[in-house]
Amino acid sequence: MGEWEYQIEGYEPGGRWLVIVLNFETVDRTSGYRFLCGEQEEDMKRAECSNCSADARIVRGSRPFKETALPNVILRDVEIIRCDECGNEDPIIPHVNDLMRTLALAVVGQPYRLSGSEVRFLRKYLKKTGDQFAGLIHVDKTTLSKWETNKTVESRAIC
Repeated sequence: MGEWEYQIEGYEPGGRWLVIVLNFETVDRTSGYRFLCGEQEEDMKRAECSNCSADARIVRGSRPFKETALPNVILRDVEIIRCDECGNEDPIIPHVNDLMRTLALAVVGQPYRLSGSEVRFLRKYLKKTGDQFAGLIHVDKTTLSKWETNKTVESRAIC
């Protein structure tokens, strides 16, 4: 296993993340070859597709991290199990708990008001129900629900 690093890159002027890039850098200690951004298929790496159980290739590349439901999160230079049969793609994420913590810290540390998807991400990261999370931040559960769905509420917002 090579070295890994999670790096947050840039904010868009006036609001949202321009992009969060999570870099996975692998250095092959025997050859010194460094896998960087760009899609590269490594020799003979195969896995079973989680969707259709067909034989799938393991490639290195970039892909949106849709599993978080956060907009603009991109996994860069990560191993991806790619199925040619059904088109499914699954990232191979080392130290996923560290990755999720890095994302949570980026969400709370940004200099902008949280979006609904960011509020929902934090609640799920903390493994709280809507009722529990609403209690933690001292708002009604309907207010929390409206925040998470980006509906307008006249009470205070999470900043």
